[in-house]
Order: sequence, then structure tokens, then C-alpha cells
Amino acid sequence: MEHYENLFIYLTYSYYIFFILAHSNLWKDAPIIFEEISFYYKVFVAGTLAILFNPFTKTQLTDLRRRMIFTGATSLLFGIGFTNIYNRVKDSLEKGVPLLTAIKQKFIN
Repeated sequence: MEHYENLFIYLTYSYYIFFILAHSNLWKDAPIIFEEISFYYKVFVAGTLAILFNPFTKTQLTDLRRRMIFTGATSLLFGIGFTNIYNRVKDSLEKGVPLLTAIKQKFIN
């Protein structure tokens, strides 16, 4: 197994663990660590995918590389999408807007 593949596995597990810790308020420093891990994880996945699957090389698609593509894509979507949704609804609720009104204002209008 290549070094980047091992690093991908460690970063993926770290990302998931700190995502859960950061959003469950089990540890007060978890959101700070999650932001750092999230940044480096996204940079690593984007860089690795760009190097492996650029149009100038022929790359064999192994099971781990398929997992890397799927996990990278879903974690980016979840990290960007759900974090933004969570933060927008949370901000609206903190302003005193009822939950259904907050959701309607953010996503329907």
C-alpha cells in the first residue's frame, strides 16, 4: 500500500471522528481540531485526485482509489452542505425565528 493511501485512511477516520465530536459538543476543542483536519483533508483529497486522475496519465482504478473518490466526494458534499445548512438554521434559531419559519426562509424563498 502506498503512503498516500495510508494517509488517506487515517485522515478519513480522523475527519469522521472529529466531525461527530464537533457537532455533538462532547469536547469543547473538537470544532477547532475538526476545522484543521477538514482543511487538510480537503486539500489532500483534491491534490491526490488531481495527480492520480489527470488527463496525462493512465491510472488503474483499484478498490481503494474507488473508495477514495467516493469518500472524498461525499465528505466534501456533506462537509460543505450539511455544515452550511446546520449553521444557517442555527443562526436563525438564535435570532428567535421559529424552526419551520427559518427553514422556509432559507430554502424556499
